Amino acid sequence: MFVLFRLMPGDPVAFLVQPGLTPANRDAQRVAFGFARWESAPGVFNRGTFPAPDPGLYAITINAADLTGNNVSLFAAYVNPEVFAPGSPILFRAIRASPSSHVLVGTTVDIVAQVITSDPTVDLASLQAWALVTPPLGPAANVTLAYANNVFSGSYAPSSPGVYAIGVEVLNPATGDLADAPFGFAANPTAVDVAPFVYVEDEDPRGSIFTERTLYNRELADVTVIVRSTAGGMGDLEAEALTPRGRTEIFSLVHPLVAVDRPAYEEFWFYLVGMFTGNFGTSFQTGRPVTTEIGERVGPTLLLFGSATIISVFIGIAGGVLLAWFRGSKGELGAIVASLFFFSMPVFWFGLILLFAFAYTSRLFPLGGYGCVSQAGERLQGLSCGADILWHMALPLLNLVILNFAGYVLLMRNSLLEVLGEDFVTVARAKGLKERTVMYKHAARNAMLPVTTVTAIAMASVISGGVLTETIFSWPGMGFYFIQRTLSQDFPAVQAAFFILALLTILGNVVADVAYAFLDPRVRL
Repeated sequence: MFVLFRLMPGDPVAFLVQPGLTPANRDAQRVAFGFARWESAPGVFNRGTFPAPDPGLYAITINAADLTGNNVSLFAAYVNPEVFAPGSPILFRAIRASPSSHVLVGTTVDIVAQVITSDPTVDLASLQAWALVTPPLGPAANVTLAYANNVFSGSYAPSSPGVYAIGVEVLNPATGDLADAPFGFAANPTAVDVAPFVYVEDEDPRGSIFTERTLYNRELADVTVIVRSTAGGMGDLEAEALTPRGRTEIFSLVHPLVAVDRPAYEEFWFYLVGMFTGNFGTSFQTGRPVTTEIGERVGPTLLLFGSATIISVFIGIAGGVLLAWFRGSKGELGAIVASLFFFSMPVFWFGLILLFAFAYTSRLFPLGGYGCVSQAGERLQGLSCGADILWHMALPLLNLVILNFAGYVLLMRNSLLEVLGEDFVTVARAKGLKERTVMYKHAARNAMLPVTTVTAIAMASVISGGVLTETIFSWPGMGFYFIQRTLSQDFPAVQAAFFILALLTILGNVVADVAYAFLDPRVRL
């Protein structure tokens, strides 16, 4: 499974692609499955995310602190672009500020508004436009926006750090139509005023402080701060965003991690550790832990196949002893023919016959399922639940018992006939022991050695389940789970099922060896 899943040609991570899966979620799954490991992203930037569902200006204040106790307040602004939908013939196509991010105190900011109208007869040059700039401290300033090159533009120089709210308005004097839209920008202290902190200018072309909409989520926004301290290292930054509705959102800015591909030997070690610690990862199909899903299906499989195995073994051993006792009779011949008939019958074919005869035609039993639910869809409790489960289990249990006990009957009969020809059986009879005593206490005990081997190995299928039986009867066990996840290429689930099957097969052989020593004293020598 390691070779198929991780080292096969092509990109195995393609199996992780699901609708709505973002790159961040995909990286998290790559790390979870051992394809990659987390490492600190290159650079010194810190990034945080805050909710921005409402249209308007978001004023962000960032508290930057280093490990020696120095701190400084920095600022950022974010405008939800959904605000450009006024209810007048005048429409804002875009509003922008230049420079667009990381404005310092004293820097001249150009405010540019691109306007269109739904009335083609209106000359844009005849419109009047202005920007009402509200600084964090002091009175508001009215900046006239002049028309040139199909845009309205004006300039403003911030005098103090903080977030500047801007109300852009455009008026048609001829008709009185007015359109307005909120905007804003942030001005930060100069490099001298933030010492010992330093703005890092060469890490991102957008500047040291900027905001942007979060990818794949229209209701979130990101703010990035790229600063360092010459006096000591920096930890996570704290920030708060003032929303257009006056609500304060507090969030942290952290240095992110990136997923770096692991080499093959690290992937193999991760795979082995996960296998032997029971960590099989999460399912591609459901996203749930594989161990949780397997735990939900072990119970139904144990109930069905455990019952079928125990009943089949007891009936098979008793039937084999009877056939060996009445060897040469017509009853033995008929029993052998019937056993060979059922032993050779395909499991799926006999299961379909049972469904057609007892579920579809006579409606004595349900067509499938696990039960424990009433016809009204309510969960049954106590004895009612148990009786309903047994009713649903009747046909698959009958299918397994009839087809399995035939093999045990034939194996026990042949093994017992071989043992009856041994010398120790002749000696027992020469001692005058009863035939029943010879058959059960001497011959049958030694004849059970091959049956013990088959039974111990068959116990592995008690957990692994039966693919055909559980699929035909829609029994929610390990077999049905295995076939579903194989068809959907759910590699973590499939490799977990294979691992459990291999482990139980080994355990079954160990149990068979221990049972050999109990049944045959010669093995202990």
